[in-house]
Amino acid sequence: MNMIQESFAIRLSPHTPRGEPHGHRRMQTSFTPLRAGFTLVELLVVIAIISILSALLLPALKNAKASAKSVVCMNNLHQIYIAFAAYANDYNGAIPPTCRNGSTQPLLWDYYWTIMGKAYLGPGEWPYPTAPGGYPAPANGPRYEVLQCPAEKGANLSGGYTATVKYYDSYLIPSSYAMNFGMTLAPGIPINTISKAKFGERTGDLTLDYPTIGRVYDAAQVSFMMDCPDYGDGWQAPEFSYHIDPLTLNDWYAWPVGFGTYYAFRHPGGRANILYLDGHIAAMRPAAGFPGGSGTNLWTWKYP
Repeated sequence: MNMIQESFAIRLSPHTPRGEPHGHRRMQTSFTPLRAGFTLVELLVVIAIISILSALLLPALKNAKASAKSVVCMNNLHQIYIAFAAYANDYNGAIPPTCRNGSTQPLLWDYYWTIMGKAYLGPGEWPYPTAPGGYPAPANGPRYEVLQCPAEKGANLSGGYTATVKYYDSYLIPSSYAMNFGMTLAPGIPINTISKAKFGERTGDLTLDYPTIGRVYDAAQVSFMMDCPDYGDGWQAPEFSYHIDPLTLNDWYAWPVGFGTYYAFRHPGGRANILYLDGHIAAMRPAAGFPGGSGTNLWTWKYP
């Protein structure tokens, strides 16, 4: 074989890759195929880790959700204050009454939301196709979204209800909030005064009935609106008074005997959101006598 033939044979040899010297063999490397899936032990470890993370994160998520509801509630109270301010501006500082009776059907009672209406509270809705107890549906006007506290859990109401109902969903008192009864007094309440409340400045004159209980001298200390307690009866006026502070008068309505006062303290830390007469809002713990009470009375009044 001459030189040219030898060179041609080397190039065509199937056992000699291009670029390698003739007579050398490429090193063969063997690979172990990857194992598919996990072992049972590995799966159990992963599940345990996920369970631990869930246990750590879920309470935080729950607290965050509760805090978000409280923020929405505070924003509602802020909007309510703006509505009352607008009403007072139109009516020489007047505050619409908590409630007044003697209205004609279908409004058996007039509450502040039926008096203010959509002009101040925004569009209302009539969500009640029927009402228990044979009353008009709804009995007390439309409900307004700004009056809904998202943290309200529901109570066992009278008036024909057979299940737990939020007050906002009640056809009788469709509001999650209560007004200080010292602002405007409902007819028929045995009180020895006529309300002289003025928005942003003072409540009615309660000197004869409560000369020392709850009296303050600064509008910033006067509680105006707050998360509603459980009235226990749909026909109650949507208001709060010294009953919200247990042991104030050794009153049988006070906690823990009745009246559902603790229902108002529905926000994180066992707090209730309170709107004050100067417009600021605070999340307050209950007064002394409650578990975790702060000792500060929440029902206050100021006159003049």
